Amino acid sequence: MDVADSVSVTLKCAAISKFGYKPSKRLISEFLSQHTNWQSSDAIEHLVKPFLEYISRQCRLPTDSTDEIRATFLAFDLKGQGCISKADFITVAKSIVPKFSESQIRHIFRQVDKDNDGCVTYKEFERMMLFDP
Repeated sequence: MDVADSVSVTLKCAAISKFGYKPSKRLISEFLSQHTNWQSSDAIEHLVKPFLEYISRQCRLPTDSTDEIRATFLAFDLKGQGCISKADFITVAKSIVPKFSESQIRHIFRQVDKDNDGCVTYKEFERMMLFDP
């Protein structure tokens, strides 16, 4: 893995862990084009905080999200993809609320997945947790 790949992976992991959001390659490239000191592997750790601030502004991600919501999101995101697939949602929901039928859980998933892309993002999950339609 070269330095550029290492930087990209580090920044993606930081964003997923902080926001439950997987940044796109384009967003990472835009950020790195504004920060020319990343060529050294020693500089990687100094990029994380500015990157998180950058994506928070660019994507309007909440910086004051509670740790509880973030931890819950990460618990649902079984594959660590930065979004919750329908299969992961069903698996975790069944273990939390075993009385709900799979069709009820699928209905809830459809309600939470506002953009109907088959994946619940952190923003969508947070809206659900805060009861914000």
